[in-house]
Amino acid sequence: MGPVAPFDAAATVLLIGGAIIVSKWTENYGDASNQTQVFQGFQKAASLIVRQPKIALLGAIQALFEAAMYTFVFLWTPALSPKNERIPHGMIFACFMVSSMVGSAMAGRLLSGNSKVKVERYMQAVFAIGAVCLSFPVLFHSRLKSDVSVADETSISLEGKLQLVSLCAFEVVVGIFWPSMMTLRSEYVPEK
Repeated sequence: MGPVAPFDAAATVLLIGGAIIVSKWTENYGDASNQTQVFQGFQKAASLIVRQPKIALLGAIQALFEAAMYTFVFLWTPALSPKNERIPHGMIFACFMVSSMVGSAMAGRLLSGNSKVKVERYMQAVFAIGAVCLSFPVLFHSRLKSDVSVADETSISLEGKLQLVSLCAFEVVVGIFWPSMMTLRSEYVPEK
């Protein structure tokens, strides 16, 4: 079934699980008096977002960064193999995970009490670096259409390797992003 076999298997398991849920679980409608409290909670949250723009900005930043990250997740394979070269998917994914772990370790250092750098300051650099990293595949991909030929269609090309380095750097940025964003949210978004 090829490289999509795990996805097909996951879809099958998801369908079986869905059938079990539909047939065995009953709906929990909750307490009707609780609905007004939920509505009031949404009203309070909306008014807080209007009064404190940093909360809205944090939400926008997180949504936009995650949109870039999920776009990366879907498009890294075609970016690294524009002419359908056979690339080592498992090794590349492992490189991404190690890069993300390196970023998390860097965030740990940056967030430690010994660090004099504010989260807001270094996150600006994180977003700029992430944008630069994701621009490399765009630049290489437009060049590949016209003047680059792949000599060996069984491995990643030189251009693909350069793109891989930039995508691994983006994964380092992702590793820094998560703990740093959670720190910012805990600082600016009230617990209630």
